[in-house]
Amino acid sequence: MQGIAFAPHGRRLATVGQDGNAQLWDVADSRGPHSYAALTGHDGRVHSVAFTADGADAAAVE
Repeated sequence: MQGIAFAPHGRRLATVGQDGNAQLWDVADSRGPHSYAALTGHDGRVHSVAFTADGADAAAVE
């Protein structure tokens, strides 16, 4: 794992893998910890992730 950030409310987790891809995890999802979506819109490898103070948005930095 290269980068990780929890949303302030603790229900979402953003991660960056060794491959440079960022994913958004819904840790409160009843289907288990495998519920996620890829963060898109990047041309290069993502190096870090962060959430806004209210946890509504996530940002990833190349």
